[in-house]
Amino acid sequence: HHAALHGGTRGWDAYVWAAAPFAHGDDVGIVFTRTSPDGEEGFPGTVTARVTYTITPANVWRIEYEATTDKATPLNLTQHVYFNMNGEGTILDQELMIDADAYLAVDADLAPVPGAPRPVEGTPFDFRTFRAIGDRIDDPDPVLQYGPGYDHNWCLNGTGFRKVAELRGKKRAVEVWTDQIGLQFYAGNFIDNAWTMKGGAPMRYRGWLALETQHWPNTPNRPDFPSVTLRPGETYRTATEYRFTTAGRILD
Repeated sequence: HHAALHGGTRGWDAYVWAAAPFAHGDDVGIVFTRTSPDGEEGFPGTVTARVTYTITPANVWRIEYEATTDKATPLNLTQHVYFNMNGEGTILDQELMIDADAYLAVDADLAPVPGAPRPVEGTPFDFRTFRAIGDRIDDPDPVLQYGPGYDHNWCLNGTGFRKVAELRGKKRAVEVWTDQIGLQFYAGNFIDNAWTMKGGAPMRYRGWLALETQHWPNTPNRPDFPSVTLRPGETYRTATEYRFTTAGRILD
């Protein structure tokens, strides 16, 4: 394999994790745990991972990742929930903001090309102010068409835990807050209309999108990118919140 998307042939998403529910005051949640044995999918080290999902009365879904290892290993955890803030139709008329001045251009394998991140200025990748996703999703820009459509990493502005993106539907919105440096925005370009969700509800091409907080992709092969190596004695920690509001675009 020339790429290990989602952790390899069988990534961590393909396992049932141990799960323990909890309640802290008015917050409720689940702690998920998994141990990845040394050599799994070719990755070194026995990695013990813990992911905590917390739901608060303020409509915040907080995701906290922790991991340790006994050998130096690359680690870049995220998750791939799908959003459609209208609950129907496509995402193309929903508005997105991503606080990023640069993005990673990709090749036909969707791997970042050599060189520095590229400015979003003057490209279909400029979401620094709210714009309908469908406005430029089919532009002839070759980097965009490798998607085909949005499936790229934005190099986020700022540091520390901050708001990095917001998606607005007609009546509802979700804000993305994170301490990470990257955001993969995937516009559902590979969703097949024949796919179904829980309960048999149909999925739809470009009917759903993912906003995946992360370090930049292909980092182990890119010494010019910030490192994702976790070493023995260190603890990997990162947090992301999806904050749901009713601050959508109220349309006539």
